[in-house]
Amino acid sequence: MRRTPKYLLLGVVAPLIVLVLFIRFQSTITSELPPFPGPESWPRHATQEVGFGRLEFDALGVPQQSSAGNFEPRAIDNVIKVSEERAFEEALRNASAGDIITLTPGVYRLKRLRIELGGNGTPELPVVVRAEAIGDVRIELDTLEGFYVDRPFWLFENLEIHGTCSDDSRCEHAFHVVGDALGTTLRNNRLIDFNAPLKVNGLFNREGGRFPDNGLVHNNAVYNTRVRRTDNPVTLLNINAGNGWVVSANFIADFAKGRGDRISYAAFMKSNSVAGVFERNLVVCHWRLPLDSGVRVGLSFGGGGSAARISRDRSNAIEHTAGVMRNNIVARCPSDVGIYLNRAARTRLHNNLLIGTRGIDVRFDTSSASIHDNVLDGRIRSRNGGSFAAENNLTSDQCGLMDKMVRHCGTGYWYADPFRGNLRLVERQTFARHYRQTAGELSDFCGNVRPQDSDIGPIAYGVGEPCIPDRR
Repeated sequence: MRRTPKYLLLGVVAPLIVLVLFIRFQSTITSELPPFPGPESWPRHATQEVGFGRLEFDALGVPQQSSAGNFEPRAIDNVIKVSEERAFEEALRNASAGDIITLTPGVYRLKRLRIELGGNGTPELPVVVRAEAIGDVRIELDTLEGFYVDRPFWLFENLEIHGTCSDDSRCEHAFHVVGDALGTTLRNNRLIDFNAPLKVNGLFNREGGRFPDNGLVHNNAVYNTRVRRTDNPVTLLNINAGNGWVVSANFIADFAKGRGDRISYAAFMKSNSVAGVFERNLVVCHWRLPLDSGVRVGLSFGGGGSAARISRDRSNAIEHTAGVMRNNIVARCPSDVGIYLNRAARTRLHNNLLIGTRGIDVRFDTSSASIHDNVLDGRIRSRNGGSFAAENNLTSDQCGLMDKMVRHCGTGYWYADPFRGNLRLVERQTFARHYRQTAGELSDFCGNVRPQDSDIGPIAYGVGEPCIPDRR
């Protein structure tokens, strides 16, 4: 009996395998994505119903993350209640240290180029702009720059702010934080329908630059309800040249750019900045908006790069130094990476989870990174001379061909249904082989203290109160 040569069988089987893998890959890119739980489903992320206690600062004037609780004014604070637009703007212009501008429930519509602020706050007596509870106050902005924050130690909390411009290129920012605005804090707000709801940058003159360092963006929900019809940059948290910014426990989603290069970012820090932190954030590139041909990138140090003229020391050789990304979840970014390092030196990436992305890129010869204890779909890749040291990561590109064909690999196998936000761990045996014997950081995605033997990825399962949606 004559046998079929092996090379002929290979010639038949190999194309079939390639075709199956191609069809599977295309289906993940082009098919309609299933529903993903919104910010109301994540009990310790995005806005909190009870709000937060008084904002505290450390000895250097750096704002600290607060736990949930009632905000109690000090006896010496000046509580100024406003109930209509003109009184609100007047209170902002005349504010001084210790003022607490409290908006009574209602809708406030503001239309102008930008909304300017009054005096300086201090770490002991910041200026506070707030509603008593999230949902009480809706601010509708038909402005280019929104709140123009150029004074130190201002806090904005419990505000729902919507961009309402007829032209998307006009509704650039909800907050433009510049120059001397040290210690700016945004917590427990909803920022909806802007190109860059938060824009941070320095101010320059002949003597040099002034930079709004040490900002805090904590427990906000930031997203758009439609594709932005603009050629302008679309990055929901756009932080340039500010050192020491902390972005923590936010929900960031749906930041599609419909014109121009159609490349957009959830959040980045760049322009020769130092010591930024992204931690415990939930990023969903495709949440409610449909898949399209645009490119959505998750979190980045470096973003798309900066001009030297807007960077600290007028230098863009390095975009960010000593940045940290830890305990973040980045989901459903099928056309690009979940984490992008562009000229980012001495970066630490650990305990992150990337679902349905193309992984991590470390790009250009000034980029260097320590990458450990992450779980991700995709691969960890150096480009254009970037360098990294990787340890104890669980990545889908480590899987064999047959595993990929029968779905025994990737986040869709390791978790119950991650594309729908169900992050119950089902492949415990795989994770057990990747335990970290010494806890890398004090807390996980939920804010729970990690034990000595901790799961890799953002969630230490079985520790403390659960903080993921109940999707059983």
